[in-house]
Amino acid sequence: MIVNYGFSLTGKSHVTKKIPCQDSHKIKKMENGWYIAAIADGVGSAKNSQIGSKIAVDTVVSFCEEYMPWDYNIISIKSMLRTAYNYAFKQILRESQKTGEPIESYDTTLTMVIYDGHRIVYGHSGDGAIIGLNSFGSYIPITKPQKGTDNVSVLPLRAGYTQWEIDNYEEELAAVLLMTDGIADAFLPYLLKGIENNTNRVYIPLVSFFADPAGFEKEKDNEEIIQHIKYFLSDDEKFDDSMFYSHIEKIYEKRVPENKDNIIKKLRKNNFPIKLIKNVEDDKTLVGLINTEIEVDNKEVVFYEEPDWKKLQEEWNRKAYPHLYNQESKKSESNEISFIPNNTNNEDKLNQKVENLESKSIKVEKVPNNKSDQDGENSKSKTSEDDINSKSEQEMENLKPETTKSYKFPLEETNKSNLKTNSKTKNSEITKKNDNHKEEETKTNVIKKKLKKFMSFFD
Repeated sequence: MIVNYGFSLTGKSHVTKKIPCQDSHKIKKMENGWYIAAIADGVGSAKNSQIGSKIAVDTVVSFCEEYMPWDYNIISIKSMLRTAYNYAFKQILRESQKTGEPIESYDTTLTMVIYDGHRIVYGHSGDGAIIGLNSFGSYIPITKPQKGTDNVSVLPLRAGYTQWEIDNYEEELAAVLLMTDGIADAFLPYLLKGIENNTNRVYIPLVSFFADPAGFEKEKDNEEIIQHIKYFLSDDEKFDDSMFYSHIEKIYEKRVPENKDNIIKKLRKNNFPIKLIKNVEDDKTLVGLINTEIEVDNKEVVFYEEPDWKKLQEEWNRKAYPHLYNQESKKSESNEISFIPNNTNNEDKLNQKVENLESKSIKVEKVPNNKSDQDGENSKSKTSEDDINSKSEQEMENLKPETTKSYKFPLEETNKSNLKTNSKTKNSEITKKNDNHKEEETKTNVIKKKLKKFMSFFD
């Protein structure tokens, strides 16, 4: 038994703006038991799009019913579908010529399936969606939105046969859902989309309500369930949250009986499935074809659980905006390098490093051993605290390390620059000795001042 239902409902934003529903759908059961179903979404900016969408679904369904190949060969059916799409466009073009309105004012999408109860042949133009439930229990997004070069505007039926997707899906399907883009975003949230492979994942707790055969009766009338689906989609005051959860409970009783209560408890906590549908502002069109005779395999418990939305949001942000997180990571690493806790062990190590650097720096630039060496040593011992403090505050401030970079000791650069020999005194031995004396004295004073300022960072 194939359960079928379909609704085209005016969105909240259209009600507010007093715009008619621009969506259309049509379902036809053929004499051989097959179903032909089509949905169309009139482009919001097109003046006569509601007329275009109605012409599209009526024409394509009627054409397929009338010209279905007698041998039901898949290749022949696909050829017929392409002709049906072309004929639907021609009918819209005739309407445009008859009224004198531009053809673009009738722009619409068009998505359809021919379902024999097991497999589908489908046509797709625009940003609608087809989702199928295979016999292994997986929900498969069969189509992808067709967008313009700006990745925002939609490619309508008028885009032509080079853009139309006509194909068949070979796996056995227990259920098929067709939906316009307004509601498709609720079934395929962007947080579930794989960025690397650009694949969509379906929100299981929501799609199960509409498509799982376990939620429908095999022999009895399903009118009450279908009515609840309509109430849910339309956000009707007659709809109560308990209608959703009682239906999901019935489904999970079959899929995950031991974990049913825990899963539903988590769903109720955030009430996310219901919030998603209620937040849809656009027109909503949904068509369902469910074969209750096909046995669907149960999946692992985690498959039916509520996703960790907070974690998914964090992962999405890191992939979508890597430059922001890279900067944060670099800053964090830099801070770790530049920060040294003020404790005894680290201070001892630091003092040892400073001593080594001082010794190494002086040793490299050491002048010949003569009287000026002794004078330099005497000069070191006589240097007073007042001399150290005589450096200007601005000069000492420049010696501070930058907090966002790994620290570089300031001793090495200064020693070489301060130890330049005055070329004009090379011919005078006395002048050379005096210069060496002054140079050594200056070097010693600078080292001490810098050491004092450097050590003050860790007091």
